[in-house]
Amino acid sequence: MKRFLLHSALFLGLLAIPVYWLFSQADGHADPFYLRFTTPEQKSLVLGTSRAAQGIRPDALNQQLPEANFYNYSFTIMHSPYGPVYYESIRKKLDPETKEGVFILSVDPWSISSRSEDPNDEGDFFENKRALANTHWVAQKPNVAYLLQNYEGSYYELFEEKPEMFLHDDGWLEITIKMLPNMVRGRIKRKVKAYTKHSENYRFSETRLDYLKKIISHLQEKGDVYLVRLPISKEIMEIENGFMPDFNKKILELSKEKGCPFLDMTPHNDRYIYTDGNHLYKDSALEASEQIGKWIQGMNNVKP
Repeated sequence: MKRFLLHSALFLGLLAIPVYWLFSQADGHADPFYLRFTTPEQKSLVLGTSRAAQGIRPDALNQQLPEANFYNYSFTIMHSPYGPVYYESIRKKLDPETKEGVFILSVDPWSISSRSEDPNDEGDFFENKRALANTHWVAQKPNVAYLLQNYEGSYYELFEEKPEMFLHDDGWLEITIKMLPNMVRGRIKRKVKAYTKHSENYRFSETRLDYLKKIISHLQEKGDVYLVRLPISKEIMEIENGFMPDFNKKILELSKEKGCPFLDMTPHNDRYIYTDGNHLYKDSALEASEQIGKWIQGMNNVKP
């Protein structure tokens, strides 16, 4: 019996070596999230859903605020709306020694809403069964647990480049797709259809707003917090105005309550280019991020 156990342990150990090597090859082409769980704990974070993941570029922010050294820890509307799961993951990703961090929280109506029957029942939040909930180690390379639990493709695909998607080491998700006018119109049409459905199924969640407040309070112990509403296309803007017409009022009240500045970029929606109406094209993401950096500079809280 002892010999069997010894041989089994040896076999498993030998098997683990090539598996570990394979997983160590995963890079920014692996999937839209993986690298965010392999990088070290961070001192300055960009937070939000996919709008922030694609639309706020740490490289541009760092040009304006080099002392901050931003990291984009944003995911999607399905993974990182404000709530208990995101709150705990943020706590894990934040370096506990942080004292002068800078935190940019992207906000929109969907990030404080839920499609649960009871929008305030955190036990029924859809992110509870997704990657942020089951990834307990968020600064481990390679992150074997994440790849075993959450990687959806074949592991051989870890070696393959995905030309449309690349997750940078600073957490920014770069999307490279054709921007021919007819293609963009088609993507906007599909996104409008999806968000029209969202507006029918989602409802404002006091619980999510409370967790946003909780996240802000925690981060304010480590540095300065800024709220940003990213620009979107006029079509998506119309849907959001119908879904939550008092959204800006809610955020302005939150801004006043918590003492954190709020930048609403939607008055300048027509200034930017979008891949699908909901996400900024990467060149516009650069421009928007530069504007955010300059705005933070203007607050005189952080000096370059």
